[in-house]
Parts: sequence; structure tokens; C-alpha cells
Amino acid sequence: MSNQKVLYILVNSPGEVCGWAAPVVQRLRKTAPNLAIIVVTLPCPYASGGEKQAALALGVQDVVPLGQLFKTKLPKVKKGQRDFAQILQLGGDAMWGLLLHIKTGYDWLIYTKRPKFRHFVHHYFVPNRETEEKFAHVVPPDKFSLAGNLILDSVKLGDGSEGREGELRLVILPGSRPFEYTRSIPFYLEVSRLLHEKFPALSIVFPLAPTVKEEACTKAIEEAGCHYAKDEATGDLTVQISQGFKVRFTTQNTFDEIKHATLAVAFPGTNNLQIAYLGTPLLCLAPTNFAEEIPLDGLLGLIPNCAVTRKLKRLIIDRLNRRIDFTSLPNILAKRQVVPEVRRFFSVEDGAETIARYLASEKLRNDIKEAYRYVPFDHGADRVIADFITKSLK
Repeated sequence: MSNQKVLYILVNSPGEVCGWAAPVVQRLRKTAPNLAIIVVTLPCPYASGGEKQAALALGVQDVVPLGQLFKTKLPKVKKGQRDFAQILQLGGDAMWGLLLHIKTGYDWLIYTKRPKFRHFVHHYFVPNRETEEKFAHVVPPDKFSLAGNLILDSVKLGDGSEGREGELRLVILPGSRPFEYTRSIPFYLEVSRLLHEKFPALSIVFPLAPTVKEEACTKAIEEAGCHYAKDEATGDLTVQISQGFKVRFTTQNTFDEIKHATLAVAFPGTNNLQIAYLGTPLLCLAPTNFAEEIPLDGLLGLIPNCAVTRKLKRLIIDRLNRRIDFTSLPNILAKRQVVPEVRRFFSVEDGAETIARYLASEKLRNDIKEAYRYVPFDHGADRVIADFITKSLK
């Protein structure tokens, strides 16, 4: 690889692999087909364990943990030779990018809303005009570019089938992190049974993130007391909920499934903005039933997991929940409620009733769709970032 140009892409969570890195890698495959891309996974409390598999599926050269990369002897930059390798940081603590930059001397590019480490960063990519205005006061104009929101560039429609006129279709996204989907799948399977009793014609699909581990998913299905059958051709799982009623788990054409749904239900996360971009009404449910299992950032994340500290952690999560106005990205970006957020303890019956209210009301769903106009959908970041890298590594 000594004569080959190399790009190290730093990511941490499942959402950043699939929602941020994926569109940049796909664009670079067109603009710089000979570029070696190595994905570097950062320490992250939200990691799913499936990041490596999802990143390799993008066609990158390799996926390595940051700790392993630090132990690797990398060629250092020589005077007058700065164009053979770069670091592109897409999320995670900027300190990791700084340390890798110091170790190697490679130009450090970062996609961010914060102008940290201005004397070390070679170039910033910012997601919106509001951030651009903030940067203009402290960063020279040639050191940052208005890119757009990378999450929007990750939305790719395939050849999935369209919904039939008048068909009632619900998509439930059970989360991309293990603590989410291992707990939510049994919960939402029981919710699905209750919803079918109320809406006999309802079809339900569970689109799965690429980082979800199949064995963990099937174990959660079995824990719910359900039987499943796998389609070996597609990988889809068909789950028997009750007599004559089945739901489907799929990783195929997930954006098509979302686009043609009547309603989408999801945890707060990257997919919230993807759903809004597709124009599908979103109900953001964040049950606090298992609040003690939610990873915490910073020093709070070091709290050990035992009976006493689990109670403490639940109290911390409950307090944070009361202090935060919004957790769903469309609401955060719009700075107002666009999609309904329900963040509290849920029984199965309560969850089913909440979802049923939106399935039964076209007006409630239309209100959500109309409010999407307040969300800034600034796409095209993948092109801006890939073009910059392609030109600078020529």
C-alpha cells in the first residue's frame, strides 16, 4: 500500500457507519476508485458489535479498532509530502482524531458542528448554514466548507414494491444498538399482536439496521415465545404472532418499506431524520422501561452495572429525560415539535394504544407530514466531502 493513497475514516456508533460513512464511501468509489479506504472504529458506549461487518459491506479496504491502529507502524508524513494519506472524522470525540493526527501527521478533516482544535484541523465540513455562520467568526473561510446533512445522503431507494392504495402498513424500527433491539423486539411483537386485534388488515414490517446481529435478533424473537422461518434467498424472517397473523423482519430495501408505510415507529436516532426525509409520518417512542441499560456519555458511562448503581442510573436517566426538550432529530433541527415524542414507561397495552391512535387518525399523520416543512433537509454533503478528498489526494 506504500504507493497507494489512503483515507482513514473515523466512526463510532451504528448510525455513523450506516448514516454518515456509507454515503461518503459510495461517492468516493466513483470519484476516487483507486483510493484505499480504511474505517477506524472509535471507543463508543453505543457500539453494536456489527459495525465492522456493516463497514466491510461498503467495500472498504479494512476495518480496524483505533487501539489496534495506534499499535500499527504507519508511514509518517515527510516534508513536502502531505498528499498520500488523510484522516476523515465522522463523529466521535474529536480528541481521537487529534491523537491520530499527532501520531501520523496526516491531514485531519472533520465533519462537525464545533470548531475544536483549530490549529490542528486541516479542514472542517459543517452540516448547515447556522453552523457555517458560527464558524465564520473563528475559522478562516478556506478552512471550512458548508456540506449539508450526511444522513440525508444515506437514503437510497431500491426496487422495493410500492404499497397498495388504502393499505394500512406499519413499520417498526427496533433500534440498531443491542440494548435497544434485544429489549424492544419482544415488546413490539406483543404490541403487534394487540394491534392486529384492533386492525385485522394491518401489515407490519420490522426493517433492521445492517449492524443488527441476526443471532441476537432471533434470540429475542424466541424469548417472546414466537416461531420464525427464514427466507434463505433474502434473509428475511417471517414471525408467527398468532393464528393467521405474521410480521416480517427484513434488511432488504428498508427505505422502500419506510417510504410506503402508513406510519413508522422508532427510537430516537439517525433513522428519525431518514424517515422524515422520506415523508412518512413518524411516532418517536422512547420507553424508559429499561432506562438503566441506556449507555451514558463521559464519566457517567463508567458507572458499574450492579443492583445499586442500576437504580442510580435510572434516576440519572429520568432526570436527564425531564431536562431535555427533544431527542428526535427532526425536532432538534427544527427547534420545535415536528414529530410526537413519547418518553416514559410503557406497558405493552399502553404502547399498542399509543400507536393505534396514530394509525386510526389520518389527520394526526397528516399533521406530522405537514410539519416536516420546518426541518432543514440540506443534502449533498457526500459530494462536497468526496470532491474535496479526491482533489486533495491527487
